Amino acid sequence: MGIKKVLLVLFLLIHANVLYGQKQFPIKVDLRDTLNKKVNTNVVMYNINKPIIVVIWASFIQSNIDLLDSFEEIYPEWKKKYGVKIIAISIEKKHKRKNALKLINDKKWSFSFYFDHQNKFFIKSSPSNAVPQILIYDKNYHLIERFKHTISNYTFDNDDVIEMPNKVKKINLTNKFSNLDCDLTPYENVLEFIKSKN
Repeated sequence: MGIKKVLLVLFLLIHANVLYGQKQFPIKVDLRDTLNKKVNTNVVMYNINKPIIVVIWASFIQSNIDLLDSFEEIYPEWKKKYGVKIIAISIEKKHKRKNALKLINDKKWSFSFYFDHQNKFFIKSSPSNAVPQILIYDKNYHLIERFKHTISNYTFDNDDVIEMPNKVKKINLTNKFSNLDCDLTPYENVLEFIKSKN
């Protein structure tokens, strides 16, 4: 057998090992990336034995945007500390896709974005129909925690809402993330738990 054939056989064996030896994500559906290309969840969720945060969101809900803004602020630190990968999956319908893409581009969020136009991932991953949903998986794709809401660091003054709908007042909270739109403490606690088990 010639050297080219030996190299080809080795390449095929290594490739097969990567494809079939890698852990499989428990929810197997196809999503669409920002270029509208179909991509499977096994490819999307791969993070080399590190945790994953999946945020299921919608661009027309302000608390979802606040959450993604907050994650953006802390993401570089969490990548270094926990190796976490944040994946945002939009439940926008196809005809609303442009609105979500515009928001993603305007905000310049640094995590990966995908679309679940038919809500297949959403239905399989969650017993609730509320968004945002925050799913935190460990390195073995075990779902460690599911959150069905955000904890805002803001509150509305009812009189101000009537007179000025966009006016918000900051709450003076003592949580570590009080400088952000949302309190990220619950999610960090889960990442700390995952880290302690490794």
